[in-house]
Amino acid sequence: MKKFIKIILVVIVVFCAIGIFSNSSENYKESNSKSYSIVYKLNIKNPKTEYKLNKVIRKCAHITEYMVFTLIVLFTLKSFKVERGYRILIALLVCILLGLTDEYYQSFIPGRGSKVSDVFIDFFGGILACIFYTIGEHIKKFV
Repeated sequence: MKKFIKIILVVIVVFCAIGIFSNSSENYKESNSKSYSIVYKLNIKNPKTEYKLNKVIRKCAHITEYMVFTLIVLFTLKSFKVERGYRILIALLVCILLGLTDEYYQSFIPGRGSKVSDVFIDFFGGILACIFYTIGEHIKKFV
């Protein structure tokens, strides 16, 4: 049963990475319309405010998807009994490698570009995941 769970976790990590690349495959217009759909629901009348809020939503989406991805990598590494310190290091390395690869991939998508700042934002999501994971590990010790 433990081997089955390990396999499932690895498959989930792979599908998460595919999901991230799938989001990156959308051209700018398609991608932007997703985040703007949230902005429009807020019924903001000022175009400048709409634009700024859309940017925030897009960056929060980056953080969230990389935070979830990194958490799944951490749990997968734990299932393989990787020591906690190495687990966090490996998860962050995988996170930044995926972010770099994803931004490189985006440079080939029409209307999209690649930004180093997005890699840092993705990595920040990975760092948040490691912080939440570590806090959860410490809380688990006391419960």
